[in-house]
Amino acid sequence: MPVPEYFEFQDRTKIIFGVDTLNEVGREAKKLGAARVFIVAWDMAQKMGHIERIMDAVKKQGIEIAGFFDEIPENSEVSVVEKGYQMATDAGADFIVTIGGGSTIDTAKCINLLLSEGGDLMKDYQGANLINRPLKPFIAIPTTAGTGSEVTFAAVILNSAENMKIAFYSPYLAPTTAILDPKLTVSMPPRLTAATGMDALTHAIEAVHTTTREPISNALALYATRVICENIQEATNNGTNLEARANMLVGSTIAGIAFTNAMVGVVHALAHSAGGVSHVPHGIANAIFLPYGM
Repeated sequence: MPVPEYFEFQDRTKIIFGVDTLNEVGREAKKLGAARVFIVAWDMAQKMGHIERIMDAVKKQGIEIAGFFDEIPENSEVSVVEKGYQMATDAGADFIVTIGGGSTIDTAKCINLLLSEGGDLMKDYQGANLINRPLKPFIAIPTTAGTGSEVTFAAVILNSAENMKIAFYSPYLAPTTAILDPKLTVSMPPRLTAATGMDALTHAIEAVHTTTREPISNALALYATRVICENIQEATNNGTNLEARANMLVGSTIAGIAFTNAMVGVVHALAHSAGGVSHVPHGIANAIFLPYGM
């Protein structure tokens, strides 16, 4: 493609990748000035031992644990964000660490927004670029390879009252640091591996077809498409293959950087609508609509 006369590209998130890099969370939180950490986690994180590992790593750096919140559904809701924010506020938290899939990380983004700026989530921030200054730093640790939320500028939250998924978008919503530990994705069952992987593939494919695409996002999206296509079946069929898991995690994050700059298209428009009305898991909705969108 010819180089456009003008384009913008941003990547606001530091990425730490490697096996057992979950252990880096304490040192990274200390670098970012954390004093009282509040953990936002998906509901299996405690059973898997992830919350305990985060707490240990954080405490070793002399940082206090304010508490944790792990009541996040598959499609997170406005009321969930509000509850998490209230808990973090009551605990005197000044820093968020989140671990989980896209719904968990999106919830944490919105909790961090309210913790930083206050106000009403729906009335004050719904839409694009209504946040115009940096928020409190926070760390995101994905346990799925699909949403790319650990590097994106968007959060999508369900408004149950209207059966609509509401988008919040600003570069300042992006996590400060993303820790990519492929071992954390090994526990994903085949169905979830396939669904989240198809979400990542849809991000990459749509990013190269939007009207706002540009050379940098194109290069990232094309690379992500290749990596995901080469590894999604192996990761789904042989979940203990750490190399395939690592490739999917990196591919998902790269696709996230691509689409958060180039945006997505008709497939995601349909998938978010289906998710709002019928509560179809996002990755499955994308997998259904992708051939028709293409």
